[in-house]
Amino acid sequence: MNFASLTVTLVGDPVADAKNPNWFVSRCLANVSQAGKNRVETPLELVVVGDRAKMFQDNAKAGMKVFVNRGTLRHELETRKFSVISGSVEPVGDGFTRFNDIILSGRCIKDIDESDPKSVRRTSDGLLIVNQTLQVRTGDGQSDLFNLVAINGANDKLPIARLIADFTRKGSGLTIHGRLSTRGWVDESTGEPRQNTQISVSKMTLPPRPQAGQAPEIKPKVSISEGSVTKSLWPGSSENGWSPQESQLSSATQVDDNEPF
Repeated sequence: MNFASLTVTLVGDPVADAKNPNWFVSRCLANVSQAGKNRVETPLELVVVGDRAKMFQDNAKAGMKVFVNRGTLRHELETRKFSVISGSVEPVGDGFTRFNDIILSGRCIKDIDESDPKSVRRTSDGLLIVNQTLQVRTGDGQSDLFNLVAINGANDKLPIARLIADFTRKGSGLTIHGRLSTRGWVDESTGEPRQNTQISVSKMTLPPRPQAGQAPEIKPKVSISEGSVTKSLWPGSSENGWSPQESQLSSATQVDDNEPF
């Protein structure tokens, strides 16, 4: 599972991908708003594919805000660059909600060593910070690696960091809900700006552990009569918002500036 719903600001004009002559692809650099205090914008590449790619290419401009609905988040390990791939992209106004929702399912690649400060840290004000790495299959026989961070205080009712430290192991399955969070700083030795992007975890689900010697039984929950016609659960697709008369999604959904992004 790999879903990314993001509100991004385009950094430049989109560029058609000449590497795909039989499938139109449009690429554009974009930023995701900072996710909380002491954080900076997260840079990524927006890759638009499918029916709306040509429309995006012809109408999108630098500075425009765009909503990416249920895209696929990718992370290039060598360059450490992020990208999001989607065929559902719409222009939005300044009042549109700033989405930064990431859902990933995969397997953890390490055990948590609480003596290693790279895995577990405790701050002077009582915060517990735990880091884990999630391997997510890309569907082409390869995988992407995403660094996860979970933070909780001593009195938090849902101690996500403590749960990750106690219950995740190398090879264990894990599903998380979080957001892209980027920390920025200046390298003291070189004076150059540096960045580190992680998935800040807000929710998590571990797969159930079957009892020893017993395989979990899977039973159907819905029966369909023979010859009946099934209907899609998805609503019908609306018209795209790239035409001049519909260049903005409704701004009825307002941004709550007090929301802790």
